[in-house]
Amino acid sequence: MKFLQWEKDELKFKREKVLLFVEGILSSILLISVCFNNNIWWDEAYTYDMAVNYGWKEIIMRTARDVHPPLYYFLVKLAVILFGNKLFVLKMVSVSACIAIMALGMTKVYKRFGYKTSCLLLFLSCFAPQMAVYGVQLRMYSWASFFVLASAIYGYEALSENKKCDWVLFVLFSLGGGYTLYFAFISISCIYLTILIAILAKRRELLKRF
Repeated sequence: MKFLQWEKDELKFKREKVLLFVEGILSSILLISVCFNNNIWWDEAYTYDMAVNYGWKEIIMRTARDVHPPLYYFLVKLAVILFGNKLFVLKMVSVSACIAIMALGMTKVYKRFGYKTSCLLLFLSCFAPQMAVYGVQLRMYSWASFFVLASAIYGYEALSENKKCDWVLFVLFSLGGGYTLYFAFISISCIYLTILIAILAKRRELLKRF
């Protein structure tokens, strides 16, 4: 009986992984399909100008006077160097963040929270109104969403398992969010506060590591 139950669970696991993979592929194709155009607005034009016409040092100097930090512009600049300055290339930088969110959904979120939560995350990564708009624009919002989500996931992992690698990734993703969008750092600060409250309430042995 135990063997039959194990076999049944294994088949269910494989079926869920296949369904999530198919959902992720179809969602990615849909996002990529709307990148084949030359439509941009003022802020996107600013991103294009920053990535194409300025060097690394100039990007740092200009973002120091701007309302956004430089990490996203570094990513776009790197994409331009590697693949050229086509608008499709720059839009794919944003889409890649949505794909990274779905990858987290198919791995960490699925393992920790199950199939339904993972499936919902993949759906929202593509079809939520804001993601459908900003996920394909030459702006940093999709990457900010990724860093906030990754910070929350690895913060939860660190709180639950207390593994050094999870704490390190938690910090790195938090810094990534802060250097991508200042408003993302507000969300990440709330994550830190929530974890601190949980530690003080139930797991004070983690306070030093936190």
